[in-house]
Amino acid sequence: MGRDTYMISGSSPGLIGSGNVRAKLLREADEWCRKRGLVMVPVNYSGSDAVVMGKWANAEVMFRAVPASDFENKRPSFERGPDHHQMITIRNQ
Repeated sequence: MGRDTYMISGSSPGLIGSGNVRAKLLREADEWCRKRGLVMVPVNYSGSDAVVMGKWANAEVMFRAVPASDFENKRPSFERGPDHHQMITIRNQ
């Protein structure tokens, strides 16, 4: 998506919530980063739950892949944005 910034998305059949899909995507992103000696820093995520006789649960996660010493490797702060996306802000410590 840009310098050090990536997105992963996925869906799952059945009556599960988007949180389950998001958790799986976060694990995959973290594993991808670790294999490269980097740290996964979540930036943003969104998703929607499954609907009976409708769509599958889905999620999308945006993250940065940075060295452990990088400025972006800070404790995130989560808040819901006006468009119902989860906004993640990196706080300076």
